[in-house]
Amino acid sequence: MPNLRLLHLSDIHFRQNELVVFDDLRSQLEKATQEVANKLGGIDGILITGDIAFSGAPDEYQKALNWLDKLCNKIGCKPENVWSIPGNHDVERSAIRGNKAIQTIQRDIRKAGPDGLDICLSEYFRTSEVCEMMYRSINNYVTEFAAVYKCEISAAKPFVEHDFELNDGSILRIRGVNSTIVSFENDDDGDNKLVVGSFQATMPEQDGVEYLLMCHHPYDWLLDHDK
Repeated sequence: MPNLRLLHLSDIHFRQNELVVFDDLRSQLEKATQEVANKLGGIDGILITGDIAFSGAPDEYQKALNWLDKLCNKIGCKPENVWSIPGNHDVERSAIRGNKAIQTIQRDIRKAGPDGLDICLSEYFRTSEVCEMMYRSINNYVTEFAAVYKCEISAAKPFVEHDFELNDGSILRIRGVNSTIVSFENDDDGDNKLVVGSFQATMPEQDGVEYLLMCHHPYDWLLDHDK
């Protein structure tokens, strides 16, 4: 591949009752992106780093799918070359609000701190029932949106990966990690940070492979940012 052209989108925030201003902003984005794509000769892939929806509702994802289909056509990008990861607005918070067990697990994981985080995560993710419960809050994101682009995540498949072979024979490996494992209404960059875990963040060193990491939250919002 002589040139690799990737479009990065984030926080597109489709919502159920939108203001006209958002449609106008997206129209401007479409126009600007199409102009750049025409100059470059098309776009090879679209990377979406979370917050596709505003409240994790199914109809928000349908709006996003319709818009992305139109955008792909305009910029010459194949729909199968769209990769995404969730953000905190892709979390259906009502699934957590009514479940004290999930809230307790989230508190325990945060209390474990950077040093005890990996052990705590491995203990909780040891049973399928807890795994299913922890990923329930992004079920709409997975089934209504990510599955369309084959970017589903789960406890068994916690991150997204795709390889691009470059013209020198090396590989650019895109890895998208999920930073919404403990996401709820109180997320912040202080006492209520998000987590990724070494099971997602550890990228094996291989000759000829370089990584491009996708994560919704900036490092200072992550409890385990040093790792």
